[in-house]
Amino acid sequence: MNQRTEEARLQAAALTFAMLRFEQESGHESHASDPDNRRLGLDHFVFLPSWKSISREEVVPFLASLSSPALIFPTTTRGVASLILLDELTGERRKWARKTLDNQLAIIDELASRFSPPFNGESKVLLEFAGETHLLTLNSVREWSKQFSAPTRWSLGDSRNDPRAPARFRLIGSDGRVNPEWTAFAPWERPVA
Repeated sequence: MNQRTEEARLQAAALTFAMLRFEQESGHESHASDPDNRRLGLDHFVFLPSWKSISREEVVPFLASLSSPALIFPTTTRGVASLILLDELTGERRKWARKTLDNQLAIIDELASRFSPPFNGESKVLLEFAGETHLLTLNSVREWSKQFSAPTRWSLGDSRNDPRAPARFRLIGSDGRVNPEWTAFAPWERPVA
């Protein structure tokens, strides 16, 4: 894997982890603790069906190192998600999992084409969540859409002239939370000046 592909894969994994942490806020807090008193969903995470605990710092490298695209589903407990590798599926289940990822990529490409000028691979996309700022390239967002199912709903729209990036990733929680709030117009909905 070349350096550019590896960087896109790490950014895709970071986006997935941010989405997972956003969505888990609607889940139940676990009161279980491990021998080191680490909190599930804050200090460590579990990806079922494995019960192995992964420290927060190791989640992004773990996701980036998966051997095939993955479907990730948050559970009702914070810090616990189901992880299914595409290569583990067969027949209809594999077909529909592949279609889920393909549809996600098609949506990214369609939204990117609507920007004026249309996005290219190095165009920037901003995600801000929980005090973190992720400045992604369109290439890494496309890599995300090919490698990971969305653990939360999302939208891609105008950043409202943010100098860091022309586009912003918006996360939409299953409990109705939206990050950031619905204040930006999509580039194709901007009022004509």
